[in-house]
Amino acid sequence: MKNVNRNYSVSVGMTLVSSLLFYEHSYAYIDPGTTSVVFSAIGYILAGLAVAFSFLIIPFRKLYRFFKEKIKGKNTEN
Repeated sequence: MKNVNRNYSVSVGMTLVSSLLFYEHSYAYIDPGTTSVVFSAIGYILAGLAVAFSFLIIPFRKLYRFFKEKIKGKNTEN
């Protein structure tokens, strides 16, 4: 496992060094439409994560409360 991490580090390092040494101008332009699409995608991803999180948390809360009430009921009977 240690060897794999070292090989990965070496390859990433070589890629960074080569990209800094042998660069060319790309003459790229990011227009405002592209930027708004990227921000919208980030917003959709965050909203999707929030919805998924809520769908996972709500059932577990209901189960927790159910079992908590069951345990409280057993403790008060004694």
